[in-house]
Amino acid sequence: RWLVGGALAISLSILGLLQLQSIERVVARFSLAKEGRWDLWVDASYVLHQVWPVGAGIGAIAPVLQAAERLEALDATLPNRVHNDWLEWAIEAGIPGILALASVVLGLVILAYRAYRRSTRTNVEAELRSQTIFACGALLILALHSIVDYPLRSMSLAMLAALAAGFLMLPAAPRQART
Repeated sequence: RWLVGGALAISLSILGLLQLQSIERVVARFSLAKEGRWDLWVDASYVLHQVWPVGAGIGAIAPVLQAAERLEALDATLPNRVHNDWLEWAIEAGIPGILALASVVLGLVILAYRAYRRSTRTNVEAELRSQTIFACGALLILALHSIVDYPLRSMSLAMLAALAAGFLMLPAAPRQART
């Protein structure tokens, strides 16, 4: 009864908050009605089919995307990114880039698996376990964020990815040897 009553109270509180005009404005900001990514992804899919399998070249996304922009999607802005790192990489690099990216992702998965196996041993320090959880979580969040944006083109987020990848690797020397 406490669980159902608590869930009901939370639901009613949320419904009440949504009636406030200030909260309504904040929620409206997250509406997908005027989202331009959908049009970008349609145009990017067309570009991908045009340049497949060799790709358009690294850094060539802006001119090829502008050339392929549909008339019904034209507005005052110029498309310079696809807002999907995975799709943009496929357009720019083609099959060779996808194979290179797949090898990097496979390497990270192997590192994550090995780090996970090391961190689940009974004599492992808590720091290694939390380090592995952080690294896997950060890389997963960045990979998911790359579906709707281009986080790794920001130097600070690219450094976070590099740091997380480094956390998955074994230390250069055992702790006893370093002291």
